[in-house]
Amino acid sequence: MVLHAVLLLWDRMGDTLVTSFVPFTTTYAPGFWPQALGIFSFYLAILLGASFYLRDRIGWHLWRLTHRYVIPAGYVLAHWHTFLCGSDVQTHNGLGIALWALQLPVAAAFLIRLSQPYFATARHRSKS
Repeated sequence: MVLHAVLLLWDRMGDTLVTSFVPFTTTYAPGFWPQALGIFSFYLAILLGASFYLRDRIGWHLWRLTHRYVIPAGYVLAHWHTFLCGSDVQTHNGLGIALWALQLPVAAAFLIRLSQPYFATARHRSKS
């Protein structure tokens, strides 16, 4: 994600370090929201990655709870960034269809996760 943001500095869109890492700072009107979604997903990924090393301090319950719901949220934000802002996705219909099709198993897995009570799955996992 960092590489993607830094490489945008050489893109013709006129991105800077500020517009690559601070949401809602781009002057490119069509990319105002999509770029912010990508930046938010970047920061969620950093926080979730760091939380692995802090799980003993924040507690396993909170760590599991955030990973249960925040990881899918970050995933959704990143993909909506791609769908709304990715020129390759918008230009080539086949790529867009393929990306949407790849989201179906992920969406199904997330719905299955949401259909199961959190506390029952947390107790079950802690026993094993």
